[in-house]
This record gives sequence, structure tokens and C-alpha cells, in this order.
Amino acid sequence: PRNPNVRVYQEKKIKSLLAYAYEHSKFYRAEYDNHGVHPRDFSHLEDINLFPSFAKESLVLNSESVYTFNAHEKTKMIPSVSSGSSGKIITVYHNPKDTWSYALGRFRIFNILGNYKPWDKALYIYTSPYPAASYLGLYPTAFISTLNDPRDTAKKIKDLKPAFLSSYPSHMLVLMRLFSKQEAQSLGLKLISLGSELSTKSQRIELSEHFNCPV
Repeated sequence: PRNPNVRVYQEKKIKSLLAYAYEHSKFYRAEYDNHGVHPRDFSHLEDINLFPSFAKESLVLNSESVYTFNAHEKTKMIPSVSSGSSGKIITVYHNPKDTWSYALGRFRIFNILGNYKPWDKALYIYTSPYPAASYLGLYPTAFISTLNDPRDTAKKIKDLKPAFLSSYPSHMLVLMRLFSKQEAQSLGLKLISLGSELSTKSQRIELSEHFNCPV
């Protein structure tokens, strides 16, 4: 980055993250030791090349040793199962405080359209709910598990009438086939937000035309 203040901030945050991973995660400590590096070796952005990077498969196979909390702390976490797109469903644990950053990200995505109103209801068809169902009664949020029967989920969508709908691409394609085009467009959705899996342009166009809203 050209702004030196941004660079200083980035270097400070990365150094802190490397140190935290080394001190709290058995997996990262072992991998850093195997590569002969230590968080103190990081001073500048270019030094990130000294540290190993990992494929998703490696993190899935070593998921238990990647975590940075103990058994007691685990009881305070919010469990969430992965979509299974890697071929294996794993449980991911979130710190409740951290989930607020996800919530803020959600607001940012929805506000891209510029018409996210305080009374608009958002529906999340996901693996775990957000930590709050609303913000002081505004921006109400409903949750349906991805493990729920799709036919029942389709019925609940009709009953809830959300303005914003967020889910996995694969799940939305299944749900799309449970709505006729007329039923889908009568929902009046403002936006469908896809995440956590890859989606193709043709899939997004198909969903957009079927539900008559941006994807």
C-alpha cells in the first residue's frame, strides 16, 4: 500500500496474529517450528513469505489441533457445521464476540443496494444463527437450519416473507426448484446473498431471473 500508515497498521496486526497462532494453536506452533520460523521473524509485509501457508484440506484434517481454546472455553463457543463442499462436514467453533463482525459484514453487503430498511426482515438459511435476532428491534433476522427439510424451508419462506435471503448456492438451487416462477416472484425479495461456496455466473443469473431480484 502507498499509505505508510496503512502498511504500519497491517504489519502490526499480522505480527500480532502470528504470535497468537504460535502461542495458542498446537497446529500452527508445530508447522512454524518445522519451517524454522518464529513470529519474531516478522517485521515487514515481505516477511510473510517466510511463513507456511496451508490448503483447506490440511486444516480440515487437523481441525482439532488448529483451534486455540481449551475444553472449558469450547462450551462457550457457537458451533457451526460446514457445508460439506470439501467432501467432509466439520464443526467450526465461533467466539460469540467475533460473530458480531460477521453481522456487520452482513449489513454492509445488504446496504450495497442502498435500500435496506430497518423494518426489512432478513432470512438466513445457514448452519448456525447469528447472535441476535434484531438490533434493538430493528433489522429483524430469522434463521432456518440447512439441515431442515427443503420442502418445509420453502413453506417457511412463504410464511416469513423476508426482504433479504442469504444461503449457500447449492441450497438455493434446491429451493428454487420448489417454487414456480410466479410463486418465487410473488415473495418480493429485494436481494439473495450467496456465500461459503462457489457459484457460477449462470447460476446467479438463473436465480435472479427466477426470483426477480439481484443475486
